[in-house]
Amino acid sequence: MEFKEGIGWRCCYDPETGRYTAETGGGPNHNLYEITKEIYDHVDDPDVKWPTSLISEGRHLYMTVNDRCGPPYTVILDSDYKKICPWAETITTGAVWGDDLTDAAVEVFASEANNREQRRAKKAAREKAAAANRITLRKADDLSSYSPQIDDTDADADFFADLFEDEEDIFAICLDEKTVGLSVIAREGDSGFLYIYVFPAYRRRGYGYAAARLAEQQILSPDLRSMETAYPENDAAAESFAEKCGFTKKYASARMKYRGEKVEIPPLPIRPYEDKDYLDAFTLSAEAFHQMRLETGCFPESVPETPGEESREHWRNTADERYVYVLDDEIVGYAHVEGNELDSVSIKIAHQGKGLGRGFVRFLVNLILEKGVGVPCLWCVVGNNKARQLYDSLGFEEVSRQVFALKNVL
Repeated sequence: MEFKEGIGWRCCYDPETGRYTAETGGGPNHNLYEITKEIYDHVDDPDVKWPTSLISEGRHLYMTVNDRCGPPYTVILDSDYKKICPWAETITTGAVWGDDLTDAAVEVFASEANNREQRRAKKAAREKAAAANRITLRKADDLSSYSPQIDDTDADADFFADLFEDEEDIFAICLDEKTVGLSVIAREGDSGFLYIYVFPAYRRRGYGYAAARLAEQQILSPDLRSMETAYPENDAAAESFAEKCGFTKKYASARMKYRGEKVEIPPLPIRPYEDKDYLDAFTLSAEAFHQMRLETGCFPESVPETPGEESREHWRNTADERYVYVLDDEIVGYAHVEGNELDSVSIKIAHQGKGLGRGFVRFLVNLILEKGVGVPCLWCVVGNNKARQLYDSLGFEEVSRQVFALKNVL
């Protein structure tokens, strides 16, 4: 470090940080400043009559006063003063002003104008931290009542739709007794899904990050391996929030809705899923989706999922949502239909390119329309060009696009 000094003052230049600082005073009265290079260069000029006055044009960091005109006191104008002036020895005299009094003084006195920005920022951070400590999660009731506070252009499509289905995985984000947002906390096998939606009127206050930490604590367990979240593509704020929570962008998927009507199709060998179909149906679907993941380039580490008793039991419990395509006693296609959503539509690799997928999707679309459970919809991974061309040709239209991000827990 390089120093200049005179009567009642001392200035320092730190080549490692490029920072110029100074101290003034004597005895119990002491001041620290962050100064400019110009002040540092001219403080010892012969024509500078009062070097301490020139130094005081810098940003005031710290002040102790004991001038016998009243009780001694200390004012910390920047809590980082020790980091900024590691070379200076400071003396604390009397009572230390609290943050509220210091903030008020900085706003009133013109001499402290160059401290206002950092004081306001730190005040906002304190208020955000204090508010975040008041955030809790509770089971959400009457979900549809929250829809007026949700901007469907920046909310996850599935999340918005779930509000009207009394989705059991949705929790209210509460600031004391006020609901400021909603979260989805779901678990399936060794993976979890976490989604945080703070109502626009309550954003940038730390509520979302506090809710995310609480949600993770709720879902964590020794056998949890990963968590996933989603946010609208090209939403920089949502992407930044996901990264802050430790998630890394993995892939994007297009939300598509059917814009046509029921189509006449010939009878097809499609029937409801039965438990005896599990191994064949699971394996063909796992292999088909593994191939898709490799072809998109978003999942270079992909390996086919393996069948297991836990997934078999889940399929058994939801058998009425599942269908298989059978040719000559061979299961060549599988699909899961949950409400109005087509999920996991897959054709055995050896039978792809024969038009089976087109007929299968038409059958499922007709099925949803006949049930009257809503407009048929699905997700298509961006980069899965063969599937996208098929869905486009069948009358599906992209309505939104979401990014899915992952975080490894183990």
